[in-house]
Amino acid sequence: MKNIAKYLGILFVPLFCLAIASCDKDNYDPNPAEQYLTYVTNVKLVLGGVEIAGKMNENKKEIIFPKLPANTNLSAISFKGDFPPGASFEHATYNFTPDEGDASTKKTISVINHTRKREYFVTINLSVPPSGAGFNEAITYNFSHTGTFYAAGFADVGDARAADIDLEHVLIVGRNNVPHLFSLNELKQGKTDNPVYLNQTGVTGGTFARNGGRMQHGHIYICNLTTGFATSSFKVYHWNKSRPEDPPTVIVNYLMEDVSGAAAGVRYGDYMSMDLDPTGNGYIWAKAGGSHATILRIKISNFTEASEPTILAIPEVGAWSTFNEVEGAPGLYLYTGYQGGVRLMNQGAQQQYLMTTFGNTHGGSARIITFNKERYLFVVDDQTGAGTVRLYNATKGDTILEALQLFDTGDATYKAPLITQSLGGAIPAGNNAVCVGWAKDGDNKLYILGAAATAGFVIIELPQASETDPFDTFVVD
Repeated sequence: MKNIAKYLGILFVPLFCLAIASCDKDNYDPNPAEQYLTYVTNVKLVLGGVEIAGKMNENKKEIIFPKLPANTNLSAISFKGDFPPGASFEHATYNFTPDEGDASTKKTISVINHTRKREYFVTINLSVPPSGAGFNEAITYNFSHTGTFYAAGFADVGDARAADIDLEHVLIVGRNNVPHLFSLNELKQGKTDNPVYLNQTGVTGGTFARNGGRMQHGHIYICNLTTGFATSSFKVYHWNKSRPEDPPTVIVNYLMEDVSGAAAGVRYGDYMSMDLDPTGNGYIWAKAGGSHATILRIKISNFTEASEPTILAIPEVGAWSTFNEVEGAPGLYLYTGYQGGVRLMNQGAQQQYLMTTFGNTHGGSARIITFNKERYLFVVDDQTGAGTVRLYNATKGDTILEALQLFDTGDATYKAPLITQSLGGAIPAGNNAVCVGWAKDGDNKLYILGAAATAGFVIIELPQASETDPFDTFVVD
């Protein structure tokens, strides 16, 4: 009997409890999961009494708003929206002030209800004019093997060894062909049938009477390739670009045996690098050929006055090497060649830094320029059979040395080229002659040129970056 009473007692307790619950059914929620919901819809940013509607992706828990004016104070902004009963944002105001130099802030805000919480990622962007070039809007004018090949200037290995560009013209310098100019506007229309030839009166002497060339602030300079030593002079000819029909002036004519430090049997002029300032002051540089590790430096004043020929010791990188001044950093140069990687040098040809990114067989004719507040490094891959124009962002760093170091140690994303344009894999063995040029119209438009022996040339036109608003392309889900 005691056991039966025990079991009846056990049975009676849940039945009694059930009866009490049934009597209190008005206070019983059969679906407690619907209590204390934490979500928000129709989110608005409230700023100075003005409400700005946002967009939301609930699946990703992301909220974004249209760009705000650059000077907007984001230190105490608030949000509002539609909530389930009892829910609200966790705080009345939020500080979305961006870090110095940034134009975007992404933070989390929370919806709370009782003890429950849900976080949303909120992005607020300020309207700041973008820096750099608009790479998505780049236009390529291709006269290489991957485009409409300019055979008249590049088909033979003895043809063009140098090319350059300014805002009006492209210069093509050939050993066997007469150097000539193309209108940049005509090239942009695909036309190569109207070259303007430079007067060649008096252009003689050397293994080749013309080999390297540059344009500088409305002036044209072309050098010869010397034959060696005792009876050979290194010459540089000058034309005013506005009068190509006039005979040139010889501004450099140095018998190499008279230049202190020049080695017998060594040729100069496989390349001619030069960077003059707007008043016509700067230097010409010509690396020695063969394996002779010297470079010839000549001072230029007032565009046509040459002086102080100097032979400097320099690391060996091959005959086809360039010594290009870094824009905005007078006295610093990038020295490159097909056998030696990319080096930062000073005006005395002393190495300041050797980059590791490009190894020993890439990065030909490297240059650094600035455009619309960003710094770019661009090269032509000068491996035999290659020929590819590449442009990289090198903006990080307060100095050029720091920029190159940060580029070397940067991750793969930072070192990925912003432009990769093939010339068609046509550089022959033993003629790794590549060159680059650039021109810019303030911060409005940038042109870069890459060329290589027998491969042809390309021009890439880049406008300044245009402002976009991520709000416009945000996916609502």
